Amino acid sequence: MKDMFSDYKFYVNVKVTRKTVLDSINLFELFETNDLFNSSYAYYANQPNGLYKYAYSNSPSYALPKRINSVQLKLDQLSFTNSFELLNFLKNGIVNSVNNDSVMVFDQPRLVYKYPMTIGSEWNFTSDFLIIDKKIIGHEIIVINSNSYNCIKIMWDYKSQDFSNTIEYYEWVCEKGLIKSSVTIKDVTISTIEFPDGFGKVDYKEENILTEINF
Repeated sequence: MKDMFSDYKFYVNVKVTRKTVLDSINLFELFETNDLFNSSYAYYANQPNGLYKYAYSNSPSYALPKRINSVQLKLDQLSFTNSFELLNFLKNGIVNSVNNDSVMVFDQPRLVYKYPMTIGSEWNFTSDFLIIDKKIIGHEIIVINSNSYNCIKIMWDYKSQDFSNTIEYYEWVCEKGLIKSSVTIKDVTISTIEFPDGFGKVDYKEENILTEINF
C-alpha cells in the first residue's frame, strides 16, 4: 500500500550576502530564507575549473509536511526522523537535525559544477559516506513565467547505495545559474514504534523552480 502526503508550495528567497574567508580561501555566502523551515547558509568559491561548495548550515527540505512524533522515514535500511534529514542526506551525505544551526564544513569541498559545462562531462560530487557523480546529459529549454531559458540538464548518479531505481535527481542550469531542480524518491517506508517494519510507503518529490531573478 502506498499513501500520499499533501502537496506543499511555498517561496524561497536566495541572495549573496557577503564575502568571507575559510582556511585562507575566499568564499561567498549564500543566504536562503523560506516560510517553512529555518534560514540557511551555504559557502561557495568560483574557481577556474568549477564551482565548489565548502560548507553549509541548516539546509532545509521543502516538500513533505512537518514531522509527526514517533514517525520515521526509511530508505534502504537507513532511518530518518523527518523529510529534512532524508533530503539533506541525499544532497550532502550528512544526517543533520533541522534545528542544528552549526556550520558544517566538508572534509573535501564539493565540486558542484565542473567547467567547461559540456554534454558528456562527468565528475565526482562527493566520495564521503555517499558516492555521488554528476553528468551533463543534454540541453533543454525551460519556460518559466513566459521566459525561456536554454539549459543544460545534469543527472545525479548515486553509486554507493542501491539507489539506481529509487532516486531520480536532475538539475537544469543556464548562464543565469540554477533554474530548476527535481528529485524523486520512490518507495520511502513510513514506520512507527508500533510498526517498526513500516505500515505504508510514499513517493517523495521536491521541485525547485526559479520564479524571479534580479541580475
